[in-house]
Order: sequence, then structure tokens, then C-alpha cells
Amino acid sequence: MHGSHDEHFHVLAGTLTLATADGETALTAGDLAAAPRGSVHGYRNASPDTPAVALCLCTPPGYEQYSRDVHAAAAAGAEVTPELLAELRSRHDTESR
Repeated sequence: MHGSHDEHFHVLAGTLTLATADGETALTAGDLAAAPRGSVHGYRNASPDTPAVALCLCTPPGYEQYSRDVHAAAAAGAEVTPELLAELRSRHDTESR
């Protein structure tokens, strides 16, 4: 759940499953979906055999720093654990449920 930004998905290839409070929705190439700030959501690749490719847009700007922080930690040799990800998310007004 993101407290200060909205997340938008545009599926380019494959199938992306978006989970929200309303249930799961399979999104395929060309589909668009949004997760407004404050909404509990998650997403996953629906097929282990076919890559899912999606463009994710977060508004307003700023959340991209989370991805940079994850990359920097991994590049520095840190093990990317659920605990590390939770700590990094907390810096960006995001929590996992």
C-alpha cells in the first residue's frame, strides 16, 4: 500500500495478475489498471513460462527512488531479503500487508 502516490499499470506483453480488495484481475497486453494511493494491492506474473512485461507509472514523482535504493543495496552486496525490502519501503511511505 502506497500512502503518497498512485500506481498505474500498462501491460505490454504476457499476463499480469493484479490483486486488490475486489479480488484478482488478469491483465493482458494492452490492458490498463490503476491502484490509487491508500489501496491495498499487489501484482504477479500469472505464468511461470511466459514473461509479463508492464510499464508501471507512479504519480506524483518520487517513488522511483525506492527502485534505486533496492538496486544500490544489491550492487553493494546486500542480500535482498523481505526485511530489507520492508525497511526500504518504509522510507517511501509504502507498506506490505
